[in-house]
Amino acid sequence: EVSKVDTTAAASGGFGDCWKGLFLGQHQIAMKCSRSHIAPEIAMRVRLAEREMKVWKSLQHPNILPFIGPVILETPVKALYMVSPWMENSDLGKYINANPNADCLRLLTQIATGLEYLHTSGVIHGDLKAANILISGTGDARIADFGLSEMTTEVDENTQGCSSAWKHGGNPRWQAPELFENYKRTKASDIFAFGRVIYEAYTRDVPFAGFPRLRIYAIVDRGELPPRPSGKSSEPGGFNDDMWQFMARCCETKPQQRPDAHEVVAYLLSISKTPDRACSP
Repeated sequence: EVSKVDTTAAASGGFGDCWKGLFLGQHQIAMKCSRSHIAPEIAMRVRLAEREMKVWKSLQHPNILPFIGPVILETPVKALYMVSPWMENSDLGKYINANPNADCLRLLTQIATGLEYLHTSGVIHGDLKAANILISGTGDARIADFGLSEMTTEVDENTQGCSSAWKHGGNPRWQAPELFENYKRTKASDIFAFGRVIYEAYTRDVPFAGFPRLRIYAIVDRGELPPRPSGKSSEPGGFNDDMWQFMARCCETKPQQRPDAHEVVAYLLSISKTPDRACSP
């Protein structure tokens, strides 16, 4: 038996809301669903949810949010929910702001390891950012939200039934410039987004904070990086010149100039004090 515990959503995204719930009255869970109640949109959202679940249910890794399964609730209106474990420490952005001494390098290594697993498994995440990386009660990173994810075998197939919003989904703060011209997401565009996550982790802010959306498109298209903070605040956990340059490599304008996920993990492990590639679940 599954039930909601709050009257308001715990988090909201472009395609739906996430609610806190209980399983069998005692196990805390997260329940994600579409917020649309218009019949044509509901049908489209169900198809998108089916795509997301197809990708998500095949994944098992310590740094990937586990998928428990789907459930349909009848009240207040009939809706399909995707159920996963509740993550006590919210998302990466909120966690590092609430924990100034958080080990950013450790978290980034975990995220990169999860991304390496996805790419090795033939999955493109498509929407990597701090808000889509959850932190467990033990302080470990879990990549979440596979709403824009694709299997690499399906990138050129089976997308005709998807909405324009799905095909062009994402935010220019994290999007690689090639996505502005071609909606097809790739492993290289995931690496670009990971570079932006590095920026978020060390600056405690989103890329191009306060910039108008249209201006961001132009800046990213020119290959410019987000503004680098000055002073000691720019290095709260090691955002030194080497890490800044590595972030810049991930955010190269040309996809072929970016490292792959294996190279990213290898680099982060080489400078990390912790030898493990991923933490225990």
